[in-house]
Amino acid sequence: VLLDDLKKKDKTATDYNKTAMWHENFAARINQLPQTDVDPYMTQYGYTVASKLRTISASLKGVPVKTTAAMAGYNVQVSVVPTSRFRSGAYVTDNSADILAKQAQVVAKDELERDKVWGQLDEDRRQIRQKMIDKFKVDFDAVK
Repeated sequence: VLLDDLKKKDKTATDYNKTAMWHENFAARINQLPQTDVDPYMTQYGYTVASKLRTISASLKGVPVKTTAAMAGYNVQVSVVPTSRFRSGAYVTDNSADILAKQAQVVAKDELERDKVWGQLDEDRRQIRQKMIDKFKVDFDAVK
């Protein structure tokens, strides 16, 4: 349920730092779930999920840092061009398009990495569900 709730929130996220905090908070909530009489496989699964959520959080925190670092190469050149005997004009060039492209690459690459971790979380969930069905002969999702 916690993972489903986080996925829903994550889809509407617009702020990297806030979203990173959500992932940290959900990881903490998972680590704080009671473990008394819990199957050891489920306990390990909880630790794994929390760790992967923290990995996603770290990625989210890194995006603003990396996009700011891409700005370090920002360059502006101003050239003065005579337009007439008594006047001149300025011609400005910059590499903002290159910087924006680098920033977009950073965002896309990090998003791809986070999507991979979410894919791993989905696969982990599928595996633990099957393990619990095999062990206890009950589909706990079917029991309401």
